[in-house]
Amino acid sequence: MNQPENKNDLFNRLLNGACKPEELPLLIEWLGSGEMDPEAARMVQSCLESMPVPEAVDTQVREQLAALLPDILRETPVVPMPARRYSIRWVAAAVAISFVAGSLLLLHHGKHTVSLADVKPGSDKATLIMADGAVVTLDSSAKTIRQGSQLIRQTAGELQYNSGNNGKGQNLLQTPRGGRFKLLLPDGSKVWLNAASSLRYPVAFNEKERVVKLEGEAYFEPTADAAHPFIVQCGNERIEVLGTAFNIMAYADEPVRKVTLVTGAVKVVTPAAQEVLKPSMQAVLSGGDIQVKQVDIHSATGWKDGFIVMQNASVPEIMRQIARWYNVDVRMKNDRKEAHLSGDIPMSLSLKEVLEILEMSGIDTEYSEQTVIVK
Repeated sequence: MNQPENKNDLFNRLLNGACKPEELPLLIEWLGSGEMDPEAARMVQSCLESMPVPEAVDTQVREQLAALLPDILRETPVVPMPARRYSIRWVAAAVAISFVAGSLLLLHHGKHTVSLADVKPGSDKATLIMADGAVVTLDSSAKTIRQGSQLIRQTAGELQYNSGNNGKGQNLLQTPRGGRFKLLLPDGSKVWLNAASSLRYPVAFNEKERVVKLEGEAYFEPTADAAHPFIVQCGNERIEVLGTAFNIMAYADEPVRKVTLVTGAVKVVTPAAQEVLKPSMQAVLSGGDIQVKQVDIHSATGWKDGFIVMQNASVPEIMRQIARWYNVDVRMKNDRKEAHLSGDIPMSLSLKEVLEILEMSGIDTEYSEQTVIVK
């Protein structure tokens, strides 16, 4: 068989999780082959004492490696050691296991193996991409960010701009799955950005219109300024604010977009239609069409107050909310079309507690490899 070059370097990088994907197959095949030379044996033997015995390694990890490395887990001991014995092939697997378990990665697809009990709710976190391309990680701590002559404050999960700034360019605030953040814009307008969302906005509102661009979901409380209307663009839709508070849900994985008015008035404009909303009205947008209905405001804005809100909600709809807040994937073995649930689930609960609540409501799930499976 072909032997890898720079074996010592590759072996050390394997232990440190720094091997390139194309290097791993040849190295592991060599470590587990019957052609290991004395140099390889010495390398393996030097790290044996730090390797777990077979019985100490998680069964699931062993099974995964067995599938990845055919015939590598043979049990015939060929390397004697005080108090314990190993096969060369087992040592190769043990090295790979240390790489896998130590970094919590599976070799063939790199997904985290996190137990259900470890999945915590989301928190205040986001990324700010400034006009010059600089990237700043945001959280719940307090710090000051400089952008040109402007100072931006981060405190308690909120990004605050000072009024009166004359800067140019567009900033982008992004929240990941499992994150949310609050934003005080340069004009004093307030924005709550939900998980897996982004808002693009100018460093300073120097134009006739105050235009921001949203992907995902956000709750807005714009400051009143009739001479400079506040505009939110979501794809081809345009929401013109007439002094108000409102919520926009515009996730790419949702079948429709929703604009829900809390106070004041907004005009919703698509290429094919337009509607002016009054408080407690919701515009449902799909394919350029607008359908308007009366709703319970809490159903649209409850996330801002810390709740997963279900009002006659379908199981897929509920699971999409859970996926975004707990940063997990969802697989629907059964879409449970007949099931619709109502109620509030605190977003402070762990994923395990949320799934237990769903089970009490007749929705059976299981959790595996960061994926919630609806049975």
